[in-house]
Amino acid sequence: MSVLELKDISKIIENKVETLNILEKINLKIDKGNIVSIYGRSGVGKTTLLSIIGTLQKPSSGNMYFNNSKIDFSSDLYLFRRRNVGFVFQDSHLLPEFSILENLIIPQLINNEKYLKAKEKSEELLSLINLSNLSDRYPYQISGGEKQRVSLLRGIVNNPDLIIADEPSANLDEKNCELLMELIVKLNSDLNGTFIIATHDKRFEDISNNIYSLFNGELISNE
Repeated sequence: MSVLELKDISKIIENKVETLNILEKINLKIDKGNIVSIYGRSGVGKTTLLSIIGTLQKPSSGNMYFNNSKIDFSSDLYLFRRRNVGFVFQDSHLLPEFSILENLIIPQLINNEKYLKAKEKSEELLSLINLSNLSDRYPYQISGGEKQRVSLLRGIVNNPDLIIADEPSANLDEKNCELLMELIVKLNSDLNGTFIIATHDKRFEDISNNIYSLFNGELISNE
């Protein structure tokens, strides 16, 4: 079963000087439980593509389907994102004034979960990746690699159908990148998480079901 399908998605940006064809007739289908990696040089449009998939931007043309339902980009999609999509960014964006445990609890409360249940799930997730000792610490008290792994947990804490990761390993050294990839594989296996990852890191190819390159606005399968 497909979680996401793009049909002829294009993105055009016009200014006073020129018209830029950022994305041209992108077609993509992602099945549930798959890990998909998208490669491409900086500025090629990977973040734009992920923003459209995450409904943070509107395409200029084309259609997108989520769990076989067509997305209406003219509507307010805040609730859709909150319930269906998890985001992991290049920087962790953890809330500095809250503990690590609270950073996992808060997204669940926003999603109308009961506090005790949210706390229990957050503790279970930290235990799952052997980071329970960080529960009461604050973001400034943990390493960059630990922050990014917590950020990944935050992205999946509300059980979204799709987790979007934009250059998640860009600020990590080799060891922490390996730990991050191991966590993605574990969450994919244990929780059936579906991931789409924009990256420059070729090591993600080893954990991906499908691999694509974005070049001159076109999405090309590497298989």
